[in-house]
Amino acid sequence: MKAKLHLLFFLWMGSIPLFAQETIVIPEKVYQIDFAKKLIVVNKAVAEINTQWPGSKSAISLDAMYSFQTPQAIVNIGIPYVVENVSNETFTLYFTELPLIEITTENTIVDDPRVLAQFTIAEPDGTIKTHPIGIEFRGGSSQAFPKKSFRIEFWADETGAATIDFTSGGLRSDDDWNLQAMYNEPLRLRGKTNNELWRVISPLYYGALEPDAVSGVQMIYTEVFLNGDYRGVYALSERVDRKQLKLKKYNGTVRGELYKGDDWGDAVRFLDTPIADNNSEMWSGFQYDYPDEIPIDWSRLRSFVSFVVYGSDSNFFTNYQSEFEIANATEYFIFLNLLRATDNVGKNIYIAKYTSGDPYFYVPWDLDGTFGNKYDGTRVNVTNDILSNGLFNRMMQDTQLNSFNALAQQRWNELRAYNIISHDAIMDMFMENHDFLFRNAVYEREALEWDYTYNPDDITYMSDWITDRLAFLDIFFANITLSVADNFIDKNDIKMYPNPAVHEFFISNPQFQTNEVTVYNLAGQKVIQKNALDNQTAINVSGLSSGIYLVSIKTDTDILSKKLVIKRN
Repeated sequence: MKAKLHLLFFLWMGSIPLFAQETIVIPEKVYQIDFAKKLIVVNKAVAEINTQWPGSKSAISLDAMYSFQTPQAIVNIGIPYVVENVSNETFTLYFTELPLIEITTENTIVDDPRVLAQFTIAEPDGTIKTHPIGIEFRGGSSQAFPKKSFRIEFWADETGAATIDFTSGGLRSDDDWNLQAMYNEPLRLRGKTNNELWRVISPLYYGALEPDAVSGVQMIYTEVFLNGDYRGVYALSERVDRKQLKLKKYNGTVRGELYKGDDWGDAVRFLDTPIADNNSEMWSGFQYDYPDEIPIDWSRLRSFVSFVVYGSDSNFFTNYQSEFEIANATEYFIFLNLLRATDNVGKNIYIAKYTSGDPYFYVPWDLDGTFGNKYDGTRVNVTNDILSNGLFNRMMQDTQLNSFNALAQQRWNELRAYNIISHDAIMDMFMENHDFLFRNAVYEREALEWDYTYNPDDITYMSDWITDRLAFLDIFFANITLSVADNFIDKNDIKMYPNPAVHEFFISNPQFQTNEVTVYNLAGQKVIQKNALDNQTAINVSGLSSGIYLVSIKTDTDILSKKLVIKRN
């Protein structure tokens, strides 16, 4: 009898699995399903899942029951799991740390106007937020890309008559947002990382007065489903506006100002000051942004551009550091050239003023065509040139002791010494964002929707490009102050005139023989070399474009350097 009881006990035990089979239960909106692509993305924290269901996980309950093809002891982010529904349809399931955004609309999304849609975001901490929004496409040339960026406005109700503020992931609270598609960024890294880098390089000069003000936009990565269609990774982005910069509001008098460099006009590049039309929100590349409580008035900005373009040397060099915030000017010049941001020389920059009587300053925007890439995402492996515009060109002509050049050199040296600008520091910022996307298998999912191939060589290319760019810029900034004093003190009685030059300039050296004159562009390239045979030598520069050059003058006793400006009529 005892043996029989033992036999029955072992038969009963054998009917129970060694580990209980468990079903993961995921709340609504914490997952999204693209039925056409057979893709499921869940952003409930895997640590919580593995704690709540510690046994062997055989299924996951979503809109229906899905069985794991192979039961899982634990689940991880970034791993594709094969699951089947009750109809034996196979889906690929991912767990992600990124917020999930669901946008649904019965309307056709266009460039303008915004149309009604429903927006839901599932935060990584399990918070669910749902709002009506107005949505439209954003961007200029980027609208030609298959993957579109969006501008969204949070509405108080479906009429859109009033807006409400929204926040996510530590971003500011606001009603107006961008969803950046990043289609032209091979690794979906440049725009987000570059804005992070700018905020480190250039804090706002009035930050102590406005602790909530931010010098550049902040972004978080998200994954977007539009009407059930997986659209890939997007960056939910703040916008540059008065609220972000905490510019002083209009109070009966104009205090804060904000203008966007929206196109390649002469004014936005500080080349000319055409007549402005106060009935238009556009002027020569600028878009009027603030103050918006009163009619458009371009006179303030036009006056500043005219000061830069046509102001006398004495007026400009005496006053430019009080008209434009000089620390911001040096930092943006450094930033522009560090990134080699060819699309951000005039266009894609905001000019702002905190309050009346304060100087203007720059705020960057749309920082995608950088670090060896053009705006369309193709490579441009150029590391040995200098980007500038009319404002910087004029500042670099200053030969005073505390000049723009001297301050730019000082700030470059500080940023290098503090390890803010170094190969490793910059690559660490890129790799932090890259590794987050990579471990979440975002690149795999991006390829499901778009013509996209993850290429690790993009990292190597960018790393090598940064190495070469820093080597060039170290030389440039080490020499940027050449001839600052020499332009005022005629050492050995050597004179160089006219300066600025148009077609030619002269070297006059009555005391010594001038043996050699060499002209270099700002890339350090030799563009003219002439052996001088007399005490007054003419140098023909008619073949050179407008800009700033360095002139090396070799005598019997010395080698002097002077700065030459060439202007074309």
